[in-house]
Amino acid sequence: MSDAGRAFGALVREFYEVWFRFHPERAIDAGVSGFEGRLPAFDDDDIGALTGWLETAIVELEELDYAGLTPDECIDLRLLFGACHLEHRDLLEADWRHRNPVSFLPTTVIHQLIVFPQAQLRGALESCLAAIPEHLRHARAQLSTVPGLVPRLWVEAGIRGARQGIEYITGLATNPVLREQCRSPGEIRPLADQAGGALADYARFLAQDLAPEAQGDLACGSVRFGRRLSQRHFLPPDVSPLERVARQAFEQSGAQLEELSASVTGRPNPAVWLAQLAIRAPLTSAEQLDLARAQCEASRAFLQRQSLFTLPELSSELRVMPSPGCVTPGGCAPDYVAPAFGDPHQPGAIYLNGLDTGLASRLPAVLTGQCIRRGWAGTHLQMIAAAEGPAAAGLARRLNGSTTLSRGWPLYAEEMLHKAGFPCDQENRLARLLEQRRRALLGLLDVEVHLRGLDPAEAIERVASEPGVTPERAVSDVLELTRNPGDALAGVIGWRVLWKLRRQHEIREPSSTLRAFHDRLLAGGPIALPLVAERAFGREAWDAALAELLES
Repeated sequence: MSDAGRAFGALVREFYEVWFRFHPERAIDAGVSGFEGRLPAFDDDDIGALTGWLETAIVELEELDYAGLTPDECIDLRLLFGACHLEHRDLLEADWRHRNPVSFLPTTVIHQLIVFPQAQLRGALESCLAAIPEHLRHARAQLSTVPGLVPRLWVEAGIRGARQGIEYITGLATNPVLREQCRSPGEIRPLADQAGGALADYARFLAQDLAPEAQGDLACGSVRFGRRLSQRHFLPPDVSPLERVARQAFEQSGAQLEELSASVTGRPNPAVWLAQLAIRAPLTSAEQLDLARAQCEASRAFLQRQSLFTLPELSSELRVMPSPGCVTPGGCAPDYVAPAFGDPHQPGAIYLNGLDTGLASRLPAVLTGQCIRRGWAGTHLQMIAAAEGPAAAGLARRLNGSTTLSRGWPLYAEEMLHKAGFPCDQENRLARLLEQRRRALLGLLDVEVHLRGLDPAEAIERVASEPGVTPERAVSDVLELTRNPGDALAGVIGWRVLWKLRRQHEIREPSSTLRAFHDRLLAGGPIALPLVAERAFGREAWDAALAELLES
C-alpha cells in the first residue's frame, strides 16, 4: 500500500469514528459495534460541531494525493467527498431539524436493534427506550422554532409513524425475536410503556400544535437537485435529458401494458384486467408467505442452472417474513434487510410489503416480482456480492449507496430473468410492467415536485390513479421522493442505462459472457452506477452507454 493509500485509509477510519457519534443508527446499518443504545444527536451544539467537522473533513479530502491512490481508493474518496459536501450544504441550507418530524421518530433505531444481531441487545434496547422521552421533548422544541417551515405532508407522516410506533414499542415485550434473544423480556415493559407514552405526546403535538401552522415548501430547487444528482449518483446535473428518459420509460411501459391488456381482455386498459382479477378469492397471509418463499427458491435454482451470476456463498439463507406493523408511510421497516457485514451466518430477509397486500393477494405475480427484485437476482445478490468483495465491503461503499443500482438493478434483473427463460406468463408480464410504469412515473414526479412546483397532493393523486396502486402505496411513494430528491429519477436512469451498458460490453468484449458482465458489475458494490461501470469496464464504455441512452 502506498503512503497516500495509508493516509487515506487512516482518514476514512477516523472520519467514521467521529461521524457515527452523530449518526449511531448508521453504524448499526453498517455492522459497526460500539454505538448501540444511542439515538441520533441533533441539539444545536451537536449540529454546530458536525457542520464544523465536515468542513475540516472536506479540506482534508481535497488535500489528499489523488495520484498515489488506487482506482478503488479513488472511488471511495469520491464517494466520501460527495457525501461530506452534500451533508454540509444541507445542514447550512435546509436544516432538517426545523422541517422534518419523521426524522425524529425513534422507531427505526429500535427496529434495527431487533433485526440486526447485537451482543448486548437488552442493554442497548433499554438505553434507547429510556432516552426516547427526552429525545422527543427536544424534537418538539426544534419543530416549534418556525412551525410554518414544516411541510404538511411530513407532519401527517410523522403523526402516522408516531401512532404506529406506539403499538410497536409497547409490544416489544412479546416480540418473538426479543423473546428468543433476551432473558425476561417482560422486564422492559415499564421502559417501553414510558417510550410509548412519549410517542403519544409527540403525535398529539404534531396533530394539535404543528399541523395547523405547517405550510412549508417541499420542493428542494434546481441547485440542490442537481447537486444530489452529481454528488450522490454521479450523473449529469442537467435534468432535462434525464427527464426525457423517464418519460420514454413511462410511455413505453404504458403502451406495452395496453397491448398486453388488449390481448387478454380485448380492451387496452389494464384496469379492466385488474378488475377481473379482483373477483378472485384472495390468498391468505399464510398462503402469500408460502408462495413467496417458493418463488425465492425457484429463482435461486434457476440462477444456478443458467449461470447468469456467480452466487456468493456468504449467505446460505434468504428468509421471507411478514411485514411488521410499522411498515406503512412514516413507519420503520424496509422491505429487505441485508445480512450484517462480517456475520456470514446471518440470513437476509425479505419483508412482504403491506402496502401492496391487496393486489398481491389476487395477483400472485406481484409476489413473484417482489421476490425477484429483492431476492437472489436483485437486492440480496447485490448486498452479499458486496459483502464478499474487499473493495465493496468498505465503509465508504456500505454507507453511500445510490439508487442507480439499488433500484435500477432490481428492475433490470427482473426483466433480464424473464428474457432468460424464467417462467413468465401474462400475469407476470402484467405485474412487471405495472412496477416499471410506477417507477418511471415516480421519476417524472421527482422532477415535477422539486423543480416545477407540482403540489404533492396532486402527485399522490397521479400515483394512486395508476392501475393496481393502493392509496397507501401512493402516499408512501410521494413521501419518499419528497424526502430524497433525485433518488426516484436516478433509479429509472440506472435501470435503463444498464441495458445500454450491457450492449456496449457485448460490442467491446464479444468473447465475454453475460455472467462475467454481471459479476464485474456487482463486484463494485451498490454505489453510483457511473463509478461502478467505470471501474468494471472503463470510462469510455460508461460514456458510450449514457450517450446512447440520452440520444435514444
